[in-house]
Amino acid sequence: MQQFPGYFLISSGKELYHIVNGGMHIADLQTAKTMNNLIQEGKHLQDFPVENKAISDEINKIKDLLMQVADDELRTLTQPLSLQITNNNVSLNTSQEMSEKQWLEQHDKPGNYLVLNGNNDETYVSFIAQRVKNSAYLKIITSGFGGHGTTDRHTISTNQTEADRFKDILMSNGVAEEKILVDPWSTNSGQNAINVAGILNDQIQAEDKVTIIIAGTPAAVFRQTYTYAKQLDIAADSYQIESFPFSEKGAYITLPDKLAILREFSTTLHYLMNTDYLPADAQLYPDSFFDSAVDTIQTMAKGLKKKDTEVIEKYQSVIDAMESISAEMISRLKNNNHTTEDKNNIRMVDQFFRGLFNPLEMTFARGSV
Repeated sequence: MQQFPGYFLISSGKELYHIVNGGMHIADLQTAKTMNNLIQEGKHLQDFPVENKAISDEINKIKDLLMQVADDELRTLTQPLSLQITNNNVSLNTSQEMSEKQWLEQHDKPGNYLVLNGNNDETYVSFIAQRVKNSAYLKIITSGFGGHGTTDRHTISTNQTEADRFKDILMSNGVAEEKILVDPWSTNSGQNAINVAGILNDQIQAEDKVTIIIAGTPAAVFRQTYTYAKQLDIAADSYQIESFPFSEKGAYITLPDKLAILREFSTTLHYLMNTDYLPADAQLYPDSFFDSAVDTIQTMAKGLKKKDTEVIEKYQSVIDAMESISAEMISRLKNNNHTTEDKNNIRMVDQFFRGLFNPLEMTFARGSV
């Protein structure tokens, strides 16, 4: 609180409030502890940059396989999504591909908001800015103090939150300041949804026909759109939640990019089966997602089985779990009769991809802007 003055107030020693966009919103003191840890982590990284040699030695043994399996799968995660929320019930709308010009013409209306969640891809923020800077009505909400997947944690250590950094990037690319609202507070996707809801409730007019467009990183936008469909709580009986369906073609080719793609397939399935973070009805998710998830995970299992004995022995239990992620398992999921074994297997697969991907966040940032 001392390092980010003006945002925070204590009440009764238990609750932490923050002042943002003229309104006061609430969270808990555990968030303050997380913030403090991130600040210290950022300072440590400035003094002692992480070297990734030990991580690379492990990943290099299967790097070619990871790159091959993830190739061209980003198209599934960036497909246009539209979810209708009516009296807290979620339904899947039919979505269609459109050009950037057509998309802006359709979405540049009062009551429409583009939510830019915290992430490690600042060039994506600039990419979005270039496409919406001439909009007349569309507003942008930047959401994020920092956290898992933050830009690089260095910015936090110098007293600028992720959301404030994104605001600066948007403005430097021509977005008018009055179009930008800031949540400088969230440290995970659930808090993104909670705090964005507070901003929206301050902004939405009764006559507005509301659409909330979700952006984070191209790989994560699929899961984050569904996260908002489940967790966003705003004072409107009916509204739409959509994904931002564009990204720079050919840009996402590094190993961290490919691992991010693979992790999103396993994480989305894991969250769907084992948590209440996402809408639980598997019928709300397009078949193309399940088809790609099964294909990538099964192909990964086949590739691991062709590696040397050391790799096979190390990942044998993971390979077995991957082989169980099948069309039959998806059928059980859609019929809501998936088993405890199904849940445990997808959890193990997700831990495998997370174990490879998460450490790379400490060393990877997509260039400077």
